[in-house]
Amino acid sequence: MMNFTSREIDVLCCTTIIEAGLDLPRANTLIIDRADRLGLSQLYQIRGRVGRASQRAHCYLFIPHQKSVTQTAEKRLKAIMEASELGSGFKIAMQDLEIRGAGNILGPEQSGYMHAVGFELYNQLLHTAVEEIKSAGNSTTVRQPQNQPVITIPLSAYIPNSYISNLSTRLVFYKKLALVRTLSEIDEIRHELTDRFGALPIYIENLLYVATIKFLAIDAGVKAISKNKRDITIILDMPVRGAAIALEKALGQGVTVGNQQIRSKTHEEEKKWKNNLIKSLKGIKSFRKKASGFPR
Repeated sequence: MMNFTSREIDVLCCTTIIEAGLDLPRANTLIIDRADRLGLSQLYQIRGRVGRASQRAHCYLFIPHQKSVTQTAEKRLKAIMEASELGSGFKIAMQDLEIRGAGNILGPEQSGYMHAVGFELYNQLLHTAVEEIKSAGNSTTVRQPQNQPVITIPLSAYIPNSYISNLSTRLVFYKKLALVRTLSEIDEIRHELTDRFGALPIYIENLLYVATIKFLAIDAGVKAISKNKRDITIILDMPVRGAAIALEKALGQGVTVGNQQIRSKTHEEEKKWKNNLIKSLKGIKSFRKKASGFPR
């Protein structure tokens, strides 16, 4: 190393130890053998050992000729080649986070678990665990996540690849919709999608609608919703018992209330039956709050 620094030799053969902040302004060429075995941040640090003076520098990444590299290694190599402009460190860090996955908030692991479930769900699980620990030894009850209602309606609801091409970004929005806690959050997601990617296609409008009725269904104590050509069926989580007649009147014409099922005639026009379904769910919730004989 000292010989290389004093220019007694022109080539230095070494390990990845040089990534630890060496400043060698005269070095203008770097060859990394088996670059597919190195991490993204490691490649970025090693590459930074050249080009530290006014002369033009070159970095060559060597991979096996007759051996295919892994998909993850290919992502790392592509990312390091694209991040060539000044100030690419933050971009590299974010791509490294996306490739490896974030580590545990509590614990020594730097990758793996959080990536498997996603940040939003991981955060929710962490919050539940913390609340359970805080409530230990007293009468506080931790509210568990409610059962998700089963929604069976004839709508194509998804995020098209043509609208958001990046898979990770699409999954982020699916997770956001799965974890909404208020209707205003759905509106915020709608605004974010429009702002970032443009006008919403019908498939995403349907997806936001499904998220809306799912939220309203949980709020109203509904465990299933289905639609066929003739009617819409809403199944409640508990029997209504003696409140059936009063609930039927509250929901208006065209609605039949049984012991645990509510049926309403459907409209051919999609916009009408969509609005009627939302109206029915809001009506059930309102009636549930007011009627003392209705199970809660």
